Order: sequence, then structure tokens, then C-alpha cells
Amino acid sequence: MPTVTADALAAAAGITDTTDGPGYQLRDPYGVTYTGTPGHLVLAALARRDLTPDLYRAHDLTAERVRDSARLLAEWFTCDHIPVTHAAAFAALPPRRVCELVAHVASHSDPHALGCVGPESLPIHTGYLTGAGVNDPHQPYPAVIDHPYRALSGSDEPPRLDVWAAAPHGVDEVMVPVEIEAHEEISWEFTAPIPVPVDELNALLMDGGPYAIEDYVDEHRFLVDEYLTYTTSRSEDGISVTARLLSPGARLDYPDGRPAPVREVTLYFVGPDPTTAAAGPPLLDRAAADATATSRGHQVFAVAHGLSARELRTA
Repeated sequence: MPTVTADALAAAAGITDTTDGPGYQLRDPYGVTYTGTPGHLVLAALARRDLTPDLYRAHDLTAERVRDSARLLAEWFTCDHIPVTHAAAFAALPPRRVCELVAHVASHSDPHALGCVGPESLPIHTGYLTGAGVNDPHQPYPAVIDHPYRALSGSDEPPRLDVWAAAPHGVDEVMVPVEIEAHEEISWEFTAPIPVPVDELNALLMDGGPYAIEDYVDEHRFLVDEYLTYTTSRSEDGISVTARLLSPGARLDYPDGRPAPVREVTLYFVGPDPTTAAAGPPLLDRAAADATATSRGHQVFAVAHGLSARELRTA
């Protein structure tokens, strides 16, 4: 693993001699500009991959060590347990000095021990980082941790960085490309009468035991399709979704951020007349509608999506 240096972190975060001060700000690939406490901005830049994409690009483990260190310092210096003097001292640091501290933590600390720093040992670590000891090569990195360990904040609570975001033209939202996979399992359980031709009934019930009817229904799916609506469905786990952040220039299936609308859908209703048919469940498949109508001696009516039931027409 290459040595983590403040120069490399400063270069990745866009810190120069002219920006190493209160005027330091960030802009992400989505056009959002961030201003605020310079030290907090540096932690955000080093923690976010999209803000510092070239950070040790060829060394993923090194980059992750830096990002973990930046996130850790963000939690340390914004949580409720930090001494006020330590938080103020950190907030007063120029951007490049914060890069030096992140590089120091990434290079000289024990990652496993840092994960056990809690409210009791936190002042020792933050005092060390904002004091003169961090510059003394003979002073070891603090090894004290909490026994037993207590979390500094809730697991889902993000650091309260003094960072303010402003999007172009003052908009409230920006479009972030994300690769999404969604999966859902739906089941139905109900009782309903199934029409069986009289001349097949005897053979059907005699052949194959209690599961013969199951094979019959499986071969004649149209008999149950009309019942398989969302109002009678159930799902044990609902819809599960996984998402992965993509680069801002990624190719999108829906460039405008929304799925393309369905312009026209024809729904089919089965019944003896339009009013009765409209009161029943719609069918999307014309073949299934014809089969259902034939078995019941009814008609098939069609309606274009968006029309009222009064405008049902004979298909």
C-alpha cells in the first residue's frame, strides 16, 4: 500500500495555495456547489468518491483507508460527545492542515482500534489531532479505547457537517444516475367456482386423484386470470430494491428520470352488457377475454385507457 501523503489528498480535493483558506468550496459532478467550514468540506471531499475520483485510483485499498478516515473524523468532530474546544479548533483549521490530519490517521492508526473509540476515549483522540502532539514523530498515536464500547451516535445518523449545498438555478433536486434492480414475489389464495363442461366432469374427477383439478386449471389459465388482481394479492416481503451509484455520464434507460408513459392501453371487460361488464375486473389479454366470454355466454367489451366505463364499446 503506498504511503498516504497530505500532498496527494490536497491535490485530489483541489486545494491550492489560493484556495487553502476560508474561500475553499467544492462542486460535484451534478452541478451542486458546497460551501461552509473548510475543514468539513475537505472531509466531505475525501469521503465522497464522486468528489475525489482520482484519489489513489490505482490503489483501491489505500483510497478506502483514506475515505474511512475522513468519515471517521467527520463523525468525531461533529458528534455530541466532542469537547467544544476541540470542535472549534478543528473548524478553524485550513483545508491543507485537515488533509495532513486525515493522512496521519490513515497512515499511523489502527483501524480496528479506531472503531472502538467511544464517548470516554474520544477527547483523547480529538485533543491529540488538534494539538501539537500530531507533529511529534516520537509521540505514538493514541491507543486508548472505550471498555465497554459505546457508539458515538446512531448507526443511521450522518455526520452533522457545516456544509451548505446550492444547485444551479436554485433548484431543490438534482438527478443522480443509479442502477436499480427491483424484485417482487406475489401470491394469491382464494376460493372461486371454476366452470367445467358437464361432459368432462366425471372423467376429470375420477382421473388423477385430488390434484387432477389442479392440472385442469393449469391447462386452462384463463379460468383464474380474472381473479389475479392486486386487490386479492399478497406478498410476504413486498418489493426488494438494490441500488448502485453510477458515474454522472452513465447511459440511462430513462434519460428524463421517469419511465416513458404508456400512451394507450386497451382493457377488456366480459359481461352480458356494458354496465355489468364494467363492474368486473379488466383483462389485458384479448384471448383470455374471448375464452372467458365463450365459457359464460357473455360479450367482450373494450375500453381505451383513460375513457370512462360509459364509453365501453363491443370489441
